Amino acid sequence: MEKLIESFISRYLPREDVVHRLPLSVPIAAFWPKLAAARRERAVELPLQEQNGNNFWFVLSPSIERQVDTISAAARREWLLSPFLSEQLMENAVIDEAVYSSMIEGAFTSRQQAEKLLRGSNAPANKSEQMVKNNYDALTWVLSHLEEEITADTLIQIAAILTKDASDAPVTGFREGPVYVVGREGLIYTPPESAAVPGMVDSLLAFIRQSSLHPVLKASIVHFYFVYAHPFEDGNGRTARALSLMLLLQEGFDVFRTFSISGIVAKERGRYYKAIRDVEEGEGDMTYFIDRYSDMLSRAVQGMEHQVRYHLMAQQRVEELDKLGVLNERQLKGAQWLLGQEKGQITVDAWKKKYRTATETARQDLLLLTEAGLLSRRMEGRRAIFDILR
Repeated sequence: MEKLIESFISRYLPREDVVHRLPLSVPIAAFWPKLAAARRERAVELPLQEQNGNNFWFVLSPSIERQVDTISAAARREWLLSPFLSEQLMENAVIDEAVYSSMIEGAFTSRQQAEKLLRGSNAPANKSEQMVKNNYDALTWVLSHLEEEITADTLIQIAAILTKDASDAPVTGFREGPVYVVGREGLIYTPPESAAVPGMVDSLLAFIRQSSLHPVLKASIVHFYFVYAHPFEDGNGRTARALSLMLLLQEGFDVFRTFSISGIVAKERGRYYKAIRDVEEGEGDMTYFIDRYSDMLSRAVQGMEHQVRYHLMAQQRVEELDKLGVLNERQLKGAQWLLGQEKGQITVDAWKKKYRTATETARQDLLLLTEAGLLSRRMEGRRAIFDILR
């Protein structure tokens, strides 16, 4: 029994998932109270209360430890000092955050359209574009206020930017009435009454100031509790993600400047919302969300580190070829363009059109860049496809 209990502390699952993984000889009715008691014995209690007045708590499970350690290790590595990051990744991350955060809330746009909007001078043409611009403006605001203490005014300011001209309930302060979280399956969650919001926000801000927990744990807890309190009529999820990012950057985790947190949530939205529901149904056990969120962040950091390593190696190779005089001006410019792409492919015809060359010239350019290690070549029928390597 002890071994079975340890396995479900290591792999931290809610009751509904544990029941399907037990041996047939072990009934859930007998096992769950013992597992719950073992988890509670290891709990770290938080100074943040549920609606019923009990405190939230979590268990520092082996998976959470591994995930947080992975993020911390990446944050210590020298690749963060690369000039490439400030020139490309960080700029891309801001745009990605604006796009993905909008998509989570139902906006319809593409990254290409968003980048054109944000880099141009045209005003947003519809609600989706306004949401993208608001998210971009909010993140820019966060990045310019990292030296300041997070206060209630900070939260209101972020939410006000996020909901400007894009919401039926633009934020000017904390909500004064009830709100309901509704999904495809109907009512998902009923947040606390509005009278409880100021006190919950005060508790959250005190936790931010006073907690000595690891920043990734702290940011995960703050993210969840902000959504749980739901202090605004609109913009709570977007504000929670911006707040989580602000806290991590204030704590020196610049690795989170290199990719979009909302991008992770958008790709794994179902798992993200399930983790929130598991906490709400788990008698104050916030482990489910911390485990899931730190896992998502850990895998995103590892993916970004892999991408950066590729970029740095490819950049070094391009510089070496440039010094040797192997690349002409067009090829060098094209190589730099390829390095700035997140993923994708290029064909001879596309290269020919982009750089206005003859077909044979375009083919030779791409073959040279393939030899340089920036591309890989494959055939689709008679057409050559050059994949951008990652």
